[in-house]
Amino acid sequence: MFTLFPSLAILDVGGTEIMMIMLVILLLYGSKRMPELARSLGKSIR
Repeated sequence: MFTLFPSLAILDVGGTEIMMIMLVILLLYGSKRMPELARSLGKSIR
């Protein structure tokens, strides 16, 4: 696969990987803290 920035190739994740990461986060933090984590992540990206 060709990428413009080879150093950012590690960020090339698919749907399965995202679902696995979300499952691990859900198991670690629980469903009560998920909206708070998503909100803080959105604010930090902005």
